[in-house]
Amino acid sequence: CSPRPRRAPAPLLRAAGLSRVALVTHAFHMRRSMEEFRRAGLVPVAEPTLIKRPGDLEAADFIPGTRALQQSGAALHEWLGWAALQWRRS
Repeated sequence: CSPRPRRAPAPLLRAAGLSRVALVTHAFHMRRSMEEFRRAGLVPVAEPTLIKRPGDLEAADFIPGTRALQQSGAALHEWLGWAALQWRRS
């Protein structure tokens, strides 16, 4: 699932006098999503979900497993997405 917004709603929102929007997405996607929404001409307000705070860590979080591999894949996806976003800027 891509956090990239469709560009078509941005003009509709502005025509209705709206530009500030709540951006609700997984915390992993927030950095890239915020930039995509800004590029669409909107003023996003971050409302991340599924945030894991340092106090939420458990011993099992330090044991290699499929969940950790999945999270590493998600992080890599976001890093590559951010790099592509920066590349498209130039």
